[in-house]
Amino acid sequence: MFECRIDGQFFKKLFETLKDICTEVNLECDGNGIKMQSMDCSHVSLVDLNIASEFFQHYRCDKSCALGISINFMLKILSVIKEKSTVFLFKEDNENDEVLNIGIIDEEEQSSTEDSLEIQVKLINTQKEHLEIPQSEYYCQCTMKAKKFQDFVKYLNSIGDNVSIAMKKDTMILSTTGSDIKVTKQFTNDMPDISITCTKYVAQEFATRYLVMFARASSLADEVLISLSPNIPVSIKFTFKQQLTQIQEENSYLTFFLAPKIGEY
Repeated sequence: MFECRIDGQFFKKLFETLKDICTEVNLECDGNGIKMQSMDCSHVSLVDLNIASEFFQHYRCDKSCALGISINFMLKILSVIKEKSTVFLFKEDNENDEVLNIGIIDEEEQSSTEDSLEIQVKLINTQKEHLEIPQSEYYCQCTMKAKKFQDFVKYLNSIGDNVSIAMKKDTMILSTTGSDIKVTKQFTNDMPDISITCTKYVAQEFATRYLVMFARASSLADEVLISLSPNIPVSIKFTFKQQLTQIQEENSYLTFFLAPKIGEY
């Protein structure tokens, strides 16, 4: 048997973050929690999701299972989520049972049947292979407020299609060029809520639109960790905050990997 309870707003925002990157996902469930890896259709970016069992309000998984889900379909289901809703997921161990049971409960109106929904969803076969993400050594890392990162990459996207990310010593530089305009912003260790470590100068260029999509995860986390090394994808990691305790859960995160610009994508 697989069953879990999770904050409804968090669950909805998670799928809203993924909707323009993936169309279908395969949630791999075991005793440790839920994992998911997926690439976008252009094979330029990779998504790595991990939600540890401790992050859930309740979690049980007696036997490993995979939940193939259409993101757009799930968002239709979750459109009724209210501010204090809870989502309950349940699936029997029967391999022939291709149905995921979803309950949506309004915590403020538990006694009202009209505010409690029971939904059955037929799971899909995504035919996605498990992706092994190689461990990489990053020369440069920057931790900053996720909302600040989101606001600035949105601004950069309004100026140019590509953004340069460079790091040296205690400084990260983001810049883009548009029609008759160039924008450059430096983030340094002496700025509030900025922490940068860098052992080697690194500069790479990335498609701004992908960074904007990744930055939607700022609704799920307080901080973002940007990791950079030459000739490998940039890592942009959002570590989730436990909804009840407001404590950051290190084993629950959403990480995006984006290949540097070489040609057009």
